[in-house]
Amino acid sequence: MELKNIRLSANDEKLIKFLARFKLMLAVDAKKFYKTSYYQKRLQALKNANYITRFHKSYIKLSGACLRLLEKENIKYFPPCKNKESIDRYVIVSKIGIELVENQIPYKLSWEMKGDSYTDWSRRFIAEIELRGEKYLTYYAKNNEKYIRAMQFDINKDVTYSNILVISDNVDIIKKSSPFVFPNKVSVLIINKNRINTLYKFNKLNIKEEIEKIYGKKADDPDFNSAEYKIDSKNIVFMPYLDTHRILAINNLYTLGFFEENIEILTFKENIKVIKKLINESFVDKISYKEIEEKEFEEKKYNLY
Repeated sequence: MELKNIRLSANDEKLIKFLARFKLMLAVDAKKFYKTSYYQKRLQALKNANYITRFHKSYIKLSGACLRLLEKENIKYFPPCKNKESIDRYVIVSKIGIELVENQIPYKLSWEMKGDSYTDWSRRFIAEIELRGEKYLTYYAKNNEKYIRAMQFDINKDVTYSNILVISDNVDIIKKSSPFVFPNKVSVLIINKNRINTLYKFNKLNIKEEIEKIYGKKADDPDFNSAEYKIDSKNIVFMPYLDTHRILAINNLYTLGFFEENIEILTFKENIKVIKKLINESFVDKISYKEIEEKEFEEKKYNLY
């Protein structure tokens, strides 16, 4: 079937370009591009004009005719595989991708990165993204112990990236027996998927100004390099997302007797119980916690629509 004549809106074009990169998505997620229930009418119009097609009822993807048009216009596209495991992966990646686009996070998808020694054999990473000027190889952690063990094997085997970001349904995937610490990494961040919408502010904020705003006091230099600044007698560790390597560094400082000062960790509420679980019981009383105000950390972001 060929494309039928239809006037494409700017939102239609954004959706088509998104599907060209992300392969497929849940039809209901297309409302992000149109803001209201109007999206259902636009999807039907695009389907009637043969730009998109339904895939296993719940999903949408670009039609063959639309892909041929993109090819003529030298727009790169990535047709989806049809097996169930791949479909589940595409949906997860597209959901995360919408959040990355909205929050202006630079990224490359896994299927756009084939060609180096790591990305050729690893199938579990979903993207490379950029946070505060650093590249992070990004994974989605299913709530499945077997999958998490395999993912950790992949991370441990990689020698290309120093920084890892793990997006998870639940930060409780970190356990004392499985602390997500790797000898060849500098930083491993664990973030609840509902916190992706805070990455926009995280990427652009001035940490010193943010700490001084929260505490209402001037920040001084810290006593050790895993803390950002010092307020009065407390070394402030700004950790909105769980950073397993920094938690290990704090443990080591106290265990080896290199540090006696008090620490306060600034973080989101759901992270506190995990940090407490990972901190050595011998000096747990030296560490206090301050919750980041969620509304303050969620600023207006770029709109897809």
